Amino acid sequence: MNKEILNSLQEVLALYANKKVFFEKLEGNNGDALITMGSLIAIKTANMKVVENAAEADLIAINGGAGMTDIWSHGLGKLKMYNSDYPSTPLIIFPSSFFFKSTNFADLFADRKSPAYIFSRERYSLEILQGINFSTEVRLGIDHDMAFFLSNSNYLKGLHRKSKGKHILIVERNDPETTTRINRPQKPGLVTAIKKKIPWSVKRPINNSLVWPLRRLLNYSKIVSMDLHRPFVQEQINLISEKYPNTRGLPVVAADISDPALCDFDRFNNLIVNSEVVVSTRLHVGILAAMLGKTTYLKTGNYHKIKGIYEYSLAEKDNVYLIEDASIGQ
Repeated sequence: MNKEILNSLQEVLALYANKKVFFEKLEGNNGDALITMGSLIAIKTANMKVVENAAEADLIAINGGAGMTDIWSHGLGKLKMYNSDYPSTPLIIFPSSFFFKSTNFADLFADRKSPAYIFSRERYSLEILQGINFSTEVRLGIDHDMAFFLSNSNYLKGLHRKSKGKHILIVERNDPETTTRINRPQKPGLVTAIKKKIPWSVKRPINNSLVWPLRRLLNYSKIVSMDLHRPFVQEQINLISEKYPNTRGLPVVAADISDPALCDFDRFNNLIVNSEVVVSTRLHVGILAAMLGKTTYLKTGNYHKIKGIYEYSLAEKDNVYLIEDASIGQ
């Protein structure tokens, strides 16, 4: 394995200019939608043509994010499939976080006959990858999270023009990465067992077209105060009031707006755009708020992702702060 670290995703993509790329989106939450938008800008900038069939591609590109961890694993499954089915097609993983407890990551590349490029989006993940002995041609790199590719986009400029300070936004994630809330375990039963057996590729279209729109409709008016009762939220409200007296009297929006079952992408954008102060345990709520110049606090999660991205991409911004304890007052 070549140990020289690549420092630019665009330089690698430039090697495939005017060639065909198959782009695996790894669809997820509203934050992942930002990643996808940034990735498509990078692909377009490289003058690559996106094809719908991986068999036709000169390069397979897997979207960035947190899918390359044992917490979620959906990205690992896709990676294994593409390495197995298309071992002679070069493959690139866009800037991601990597975290393994049980996965033998090197084994996923054992069948490859063509190069693979693996980009981290923070140094902790890069260090993990550097400690892995890959038996095939693998190049490691580091670059910023793909959402930062939106920095000069018309999308972000449009949000800037609408930016106001109408409320305080506190986002506490409601999934397996949470460290601030206790989610009730699902009761075992026939319905739960059936759900677990249905592949995500089948569930996702049903969720997109039916389940999530219905749930969003039912929760539309509730979302602004959905999590107000939670201890983490209450603590942040009190501390914001002390630290920023000018925000007293502003309404508080407290909900996991990254969850597409609660909030669609347009509303996700609008709730961030209209925030005065943002406190979030969701990375991309914080990234978008930071790019919009909002006073932004990001709370670390259950592994190195948020801490690493803050240090690599956000630490120099004077409007962004990292919470490593329970509150912004520490």
